[in-house]
Amino acid sequence: MSFTTSEAVLSSLTEYAEVASRAITTLTEDLDLLRSKLAATVDGGEVKLVIARSLDLGDVGVGIGFKYGEPYLSFPVGRALEGVGSVAELDGRSLESALSGVLVESLGLCSRVATEVSGRLVRVELYGIAKPLEKLYGMPVNPVNVLTTLALARATGRGVALVESGQVAGGRYMVFEVVE
Repeated sequence: MSFTTSEAVLSSLTEYAEVASRAITTLTEDLDLLRSKLAATVDGGEVKLVIARSLDLGDVGVGIGFKYGEPYLSFPVGRALEGVGSVAELDGRSLESALSGVLVESLGLCSRVATEVSGRLVRVELYGIAKPLEKLYGMPVNPVNVLTTLALARATGRGVALVESGQVAGGRYMVFEVVE
């Protein structure tokens, strides 16, 4: 992929994310989900991104709904990132390789990925994130978090929930809980 094409794609992604974020922010405000968590559920081969306050919702439908009195917003992802390599076991090296294949090599989202696994928690660090995406960190649902969440769910074949995120020198970190 040439540098010019990559820049154009990132510019388009940035503009799309800004427009989509406005709509999602309105929905999350109306549903009182501004302090919510981002998760991905895996049911069979179907993956959904879910925005909810609680991770204990179990299986949720697509769209806006309530389960156990808690609101949620759920989106099917179809075939997005379907080519992510799958890992047999939760170990840092396998996950790092699978995530690097899609986030670095295919998407050019960042220049390097590092992972660490501790029980059901997976810490993902992204270094050298593409400059146009950096300004999107403050959005309730941003491409960096969404793509990393989706890639991790695809790689593990399990649901994952983003439980913490922040900055590290030269990048961002995200801690996910892998849900059985």
